[in-house]
Amino acid sequence: MKKTVCAILTAGALTFAMCLPVAAQDKTDKMDKMKDEKHEKMEQHPAIEAAVKHLREAKNALEHANHDFGGHRVKAIEHVNQALAECEQALNFDKK
Repeated sequence: MKKTVCAILTAGALTFAMCLPVAAQDKTDKMDKMKDEKHEKMEQHPAIEAAVKHLREAKNALEHANHDFGGHRVKAIEHVNQALAECEQALNFDKK
């Protein structure tokens, strides 16, 4: 009796374990498809996207600079933040 119960529980656990990756993959596929559809609806702006990438890299470099450069580093970071905000506004404006 114990062996039968153990065998049934083991078979059930194995079946469950084998179904998990399929369920997870299905959910991932659906999420990827939704992202692709959303991405297709949005117009592409490679110039602004490249600018945002470069601005973030510049901000990171400025934040990790060894010197303060007489306060100009802080001012430059403020300008980069303003530029990032302008890029965001440009992308939002285009969605209207």
